[in-house]
Amino acid sequence: MTPTPSPVAKFTPQPVPGTRPFWEGTQAGELRLQVCDSCGTHVLYPRPHCHQCGAETLSWVRASGRARLYSYVISHLAMPGWAGQTPYV
Repeated sequence: MTPTPSPVAKFTPQPVPGTRPFWEGTQAGELRLQVCDSCGTHVLYPRPHCHQCGAETLSWVRASGRARLYSYVISHLAMPGWAGQTPYV
């Protein structure tokens, strides 16, 4: 008899101080992202500086809900912990 493999847990993000506002937004049903206080560039994914001008002064804002989607992925190959739940976006 072959042993049944133990289930693999799904990845669960662990908020750190630099990403906490983003994850708190997901719990509130909001998309929160950073905006550069110097040049106004929106920054997503959370980082300590603006990728456009290099400024280190970023504020958190709630996304307006208006955007243009350029691409997305439908995964048919299960990542660890997602077996039997494909496809997923």
